[in-house]
Amino acid sequence: MKTLLLVSTGLILVVIIISATLIKNKARFFESPGLAERLSIYLTQHTAATSDNHAFPELRTPVFDVDTVRLLDAVIRVVSDLGWRIGQIDEDDLVVSVVITTPLFGFSDDLVVQVKPGKSEGSTLTIGSTSRKGKADFAANAGHIQALVQGVRQRLGSGE
Repeated sequence: MKTLLLVSTGLILVVIIISATLIKNKARFFESPGLAERLSIYLTQHTAATSDNHAFPELRTPVFDVDTVRLLDAVIRVVSDLGWRIGQIDEDDLVVSVVITTPLFGFSDDLVVQVKPGKSEGSTLTIGSTSRKGKADFAANAGHIQALVQGVRQRLGSGE
């Protein structure tokens, strides 16, 4: 009976820790394509990337009504604002490599952003984020992408 109680308590703690981490990472549990598919991804994958037709709406390729130079500058400024470390900037190919260190355990995640001209006008961001350790990221990489896109939208919206 004592062993069952310890196991039950341990499982409850694991569920609480995982749930708290998902909430901290702003996991969008109840949006399309649904809770089951999102949890399956959050608990089994350690990468996230934008794409034109991504199943998760927040990971669809973001489009901005500015030229590539202005968008690249906004990305660099937002990365700095977020306290992330720029690893490398390739101004020819409009690529920024970033290292994000998690506050609690000091894990490193790699984020790569490429600015591209839009199909008809403006510019887009292709963003990929990968955790260096583990097989599940608990929505951390999707959270990194969302934080960057939100920051860029705010910075460009403020006219900077």
